[in-house]
Amino acid sequence: MSIQELSKSLVADVKSILEGKKLDPVGKADADIDNDGDTDSSDEYLHKRRKAIKKAMADEGNEFTGALMAAKKNGDKTFKVGDKEYDVKEAEEVEKELDKEKKVVKEKEKDTKNLKAGHCS
Repeated sequence: MSIQELSKSLVADVKSILEGKKLDPVGKADADIDNDGDTDSSDEYLHKRRKAIKKAMADEGNEFTGALMAAKKNGDKTFKVGDKEYDVKEAEEVEKELDKEKKVVKEKEKDTKNLKAGHCS
């Protein structure tokens, strides 16, 4: 990304904040990941990157999480697992999304269990 593109992106982000635009509600994300008002190659890139991080977290599990925690502790912006390099901030965002998804699943399971228990009585 060039300096001009980065500057434009930063100006757009600041403008969005000043205009009061908000992020997508939790669990209702859309295709416009960067919330710049359109779906373009930057959104496609972010989708692919998040998918790769989720896959790495699933495939490498404890090694990935350990490397992420160590990088956070050291104040690093990136960390490596195997031969791939990851962004700490992005990995944290994906981790938060996964935690939210797990909570939703647990709540649904709890609700289903309660409904079944109520119907069986």
